[in-house]
Amino acid sequence: MMMLALIAVNKINDNATSVIDYIEELHKGSQDLSEKTALQGCDEAYNTV
Repeated sequence: MMMLALIAVNKINDNATSVIDYIEELHKGSQDLSEKTALQGCDEAYNTV
C-alpha cells in the first residue's frame, strides 16, 4: 500500500513540475501570460493524475 502512495506522489510531482515548466516557457515567450492559461495548465495536470 505504501508503494502505491509513493507512486502517486511521484506522479503528482512530475505533473506539477511539467506544468511549472510549461508556464515558465509561456511566460518567456509572452510577458502578458494570462491567468486563464495558467489555470488551464493546472487543470490539465490535475486531470492527468
